[in-house]
Amino acid sequence: MEKAVSEFKRIVKRTKATRIGSFTIGFLLIAAYYLRRMRLLDSIRDCVPSPPKQYRGMEYGKMAVVYALYILANYQGHTVYGCEEWVAKQPVLRLLFPDLKTEYFSEDRIGHMLEAISRAADNLTMTMARRLVEIFDIDVSSIFLDLTNYTFFGDYSDIPIMQDMTEQLLDYANSPKSHDRKHKAVVQEAFCSTDGGIMLWNKLLSGSTSDVSRYVPMVKRFRQIFGQDKLNDTLFAGDSKMASAENRAFIQNCGSYYICMEYSTNDSTKERLRKDLRDRKEEMEILRNEEQEDQYKGFRAESDFAWQENMYKEDRIVIHSSQYEKTQLNSLQARMDKCAERLEQIKRIGLQGHGYKNEDAIRKQVDKALASNHCKEFIFYQVCKETVVVGRKAITRGRHTSDTQYRDITKTVFLLKYSRDEPEIDKAKELAGYFVLLSNCPADRFSCKEILAAYKNAYKIEFNFKLQKSIIPAVPAHIKSPSRIRGLMFLIAVLAQLYTLCDREMLAQMRKGLKADEVPVPIKGILPQGHKSFRPQTESVFHRLKDISCSVEETDDATLALKMNYLDDNASNLIELTSADLSQYDEDSIGSLLEIWMRENPADFTSVISIVLS
Repeated sequence: MEKAVSEFKRIVKRTKATRIGSFTIGFLLIAAYYLRRMRLLDSIRDCVPSPPKQYRGMEYGKMAVVYALYILANYQGHTVYGCEEWVAKQPVLRLLFPDLKTEYFSEDRIGHMLEAISRAADNLTMTMARRLVEIFDIDVSSIFLDLTNYTFFGDYSDIPIMQDMTEQLLDYANSPKSHDRKHKAVVQEAFCSTDGGIMLWNKLLSGSTSDVSRYVPMVKRFRQIFGQDKLNDTLFAGDSKMASAENRAFIQNCGSYYICMEYSTNDSTKERLRKDLRDRKEEMEILRNEEQEDQYKGFRAESDFAWQENMYKEDRIVIHSSQYEKTQLNSLQARMDKCAERLEQIKRIGLQGHGYKNEDAIRKQVDKALASNHCKEFIFYQVCKETVVVGRKAITRGRHTSDTQYRDITKTVFLLKYSRDEPEIDKAKELAGYFVLLSNCPADRFSCKEILAAYKNAYKIEFNFKLQKSIIPAVPAHIKSPSRIRGLMFLIAVLAQLYTLCDREMLAQMRKGLKADEVPVPIKGILPQGHKSFRPQTESVFHRLKDISCSVEETDDATLALKMNYLDDNASNLIELTSADLSQYDEDSIGSLLEIWMRENPADFTSVISIVLS
């Protein structure tokens, strides 16, 4: 440390800079610790070829780590061209990579790095999934599968549409709001572990990809990553898009189990549900939360289905949620009220005799109102055309007398009559709060309670999508090339893994030494207004630690010393909670790293410290 301080003093005197300054460290050392533990650098070394001769100087793995940290630190707008300027103002990066130079992060170099990652994205994702499961001991016996979509805004008109739609990344798709052709939809398939919600696989597909068709390839990909032994007895959970007969049959043929919601909008499934309730409603048992407002009840019924001339057995778990019932009834009433308001408006316009040219025009508006509010089966209507007298006009000219003759003035109006179909409304209310889960899980191994609990973990994959859309936003991408977008999305998916892994580690630290039914001690200093947190999230922890900095201060004896700012006891406890090494935030540790940097790159050290101290 003394040697580092003496070097500081010598360099500051030589550059004639102000002797007091600071540089931000924040949560970057914690994020770098997790990226190193996740072995991102090693995975890129193993899967991505070395940079070509004109781009040598820093390997792609180190560039990817730094660019990932840049995205984390600039989550509100991570432009590619802004990375070079950001790197120039971050001395902490030199503590991680002493050979780092600002010119390595030009827009051109980052673009080539993203393109190289894009070409190896699938192999990279599989390699990292295997390593994450091994390093963090992730349980993959329960997996949730889902898909989401992203819309990239901008003019992509000069990108040719590829002939092979399965390899097309950007698809020309209309925007639901403006209906132009400058908005490109991309579908992302992904699956995550129930243990911690760690996203183990993701891939970008064309915006025109059918969600139903991607579940079989994802199960095959799971087998490719972890092998047939892991696939046996694995439980796959998904939403109603997974409930096709082909998907369920394939999973059964693989020797695995599934849980998915039955697609319940067609008449046949509704009638089957009504039959189940008539026959077995008395068998319902309480499944979850007797003391809270939302109470779940349900029963299991045996069933079967056919696919390619083969019959498969499964169970239908019929579940009723009290909170879901309230939500559906309130939604039904709101839709009926909104639809009635629109029909009254159409009725008034029709009575005025203008606004609709013919009967077909008014029927079109009524059908649109019924469809948009999902009320077609609940409302009857008819449209009548009538001629009404609106006044009289004298036939002869001159003063009006008792002998004056008049003719009627008429106009054509449309009379809209509608009424509620009460029997259909009552049928809908009977099914309010009910949903059906399809599963081939054997009853002796999986109870209804366990099946419901497994399905309720769906929020974990949705949380990964939320990370990529809002907390570490993928859009706006500020990138035009499809291959570079794919490389960027890979890094953002890695950061989503970082967040969920850190969440998992913090929860494990809080529960260390506790029994399953014991409540951990809540954490202070994360939530606003002094509230305590029983389940701290990485986003909140990083926000709390973002202001940690290291300052260079002149002491009384005219020497320079390092001092950590905003590193109080609460911040130290949060760093330890993430399992990161607190000693890396110590002045001596920072000083040692600075000494290495000074020794190996004196010119770069001088220029950067001059910026910091000026």
